[in-house]
Amino acid sequence: MERFYGLLRRNLKRRMTDGFAFGYNIVFPLVLIGVLGVLLRGSFPEQITSYQYYAVVMIPFCTCMGVVTIMYAGKEDAFAKTGERVMMTPVSKVEIVSTKVFAGTLILGGCACLVYAVARGFFGLPGEGMAEILLFYFLLSFAVSGVGTFLGIAMKNFMVLKNVVTIPISILGVMAGVFFRVGSSSLVVERILSCSFLRWGNKALFLAMYDGDGTLLRRISVICVCIGSISMLGAVKRFRKEEYIYGDLPSA
Repeated sequence: MERFYGLLRRNLKRRMTDGFAFGYNIVFPLVLIGVLGVLLRGSFPEQITSYQYYAVVMIPFCTCMGVVTIMYAGKEDAFAKTGERVMMTPVSKVEIVSTKVFAGTLILGGCACLVYAVARGFFGLPGEGMAEILLFYFLLSFAVSGVGTFLGIAMKNFMVLKNVVTIPISILGVMAGVFFRVGSSSLVVERILSCSFLRWGNKALFLAMYDGDGTLLRRISVICVCIGSISMLGAVKRFRKEEYIYGDLPSA
């Protein structure tokens, strides 16, 4: 366990000194909430303000976009040329993978909770179901960290993959109404929009915050645990010593 905690502290320290992670998961969502809240002020019913709406939908979206940061974390030992030193210590591949996943979970989840706290204080988000919502943010972060670690450690062509992985997330975000509300009277269009997992996550958050119904949120939280666990196991299975040490470095 001492080796595990040592690696976890090491990965946490790296994530805490990663300005991109904090900027993208704290500053970026708060700026978007403020800008979109001003631009679309008055476009929402009296029960919810534009600031509240964007605070709810922006946090899960930015958490999912954090997958790029986690992917890079999977390769950073190769980039920093410290992978060989780590492999010379008596640590297992399970410890290497799991500490990267848990470090990413704590950082992304902590950022999401901080943005939620700021939004609740400044924009008046309701406090209903707060414990379940905060737990959901960490479990969503666990799923994102699991997937990101799998892509970073187990997949080749990392430099190409990291540049395109945000595209489907952005498309799913648009389908979920992250930037503007999307809806249609067409059953076909609604079914297409329902393919976005972010749409279901946003719906669950609104139900928990405004109706006090956390049933859907709990179900999605269980799904997040399954996704994160399966991805982490996949990363362990696909872990290769040579890939971890040398990585998929860009050509000079």
